Amino acid sequence: MRLVKVLWDDAYSLPDDWHDLPMEPPVARPMVSVGYVVAESKWGISVAQTFDKHGESCAGVIVIPRGMLKKVIDLGT
Repeated sequence: MRLVKVLWDDAYSLPDDWHDLPMEPPVARPMVSVGYVVAESKWGISVAQTFDKHGESCAGVIVIPRGMLKKVIDLGT
């Protein structure tokens, strides 16, 4: 399994309230995730916090669309 550090911009929502217009422009919400790459496609990457060494299961998986990825840094195996 490939261990990686993923830098990505998250989507977010505003508090459930009334907001005056015009609104402030959206800003980036940079995130950092560290884990094992358990799946990849042209659409995105799946990173697990934990996987069993026999490769049969994993937990704590986050799926990040490619459009939100900024950088994927290999940390080894």
